[in-house]
Amino acid sequence: MANYYGHARSNYFKVKNKKKFQTLCNEIGVEMIERDNLVGFICSLDPDCGGLPSSKYNEETEDHDDIDICQEIYPHLCEGEVAVMTEAGYEKFRYVTGYALAVNWKGEEESISIDKIYELANKNLGGEHVTKAEY
Repeated sequence: MANYYGHARSNYFKVKNKKKFQTLCNEIGVEMIERDNLVGFICSLDPDCGGLPSSKYNEETEDHDDIDICQEIYPHLCEGEVAVMTEAGYEKFRYVTGYALAVNWKGEEESISIDKIYELANKNLGGEHVTKAEY
């Protein structure tokens, strides 16, 4: 069985309260980064996968609860801000994946995956025999 190795990060954005955002970063296992009075995060704390977090530890149940990263981030954003999160990864080069998520200060979300290229190739380029780039 192969392991998945991902790399993920966000853009920089303004938050309402840096200390509260730092607390969230600690809870979801990401490293807060700062630049020019803006914050973001990188997913370097999880040696198992390195991807965007999908759970956080619940001390009461002593287990992990599933989370929606966009719904965790958006309450911290200042008005007019958008957080963009990207992830790329692979599993022994059998599968190479990538996607991006965006959420604004209102909680509205957008996402895209690199797998969208197959749909575009078939639709716009007349591909009849487009195979997936995977094992």
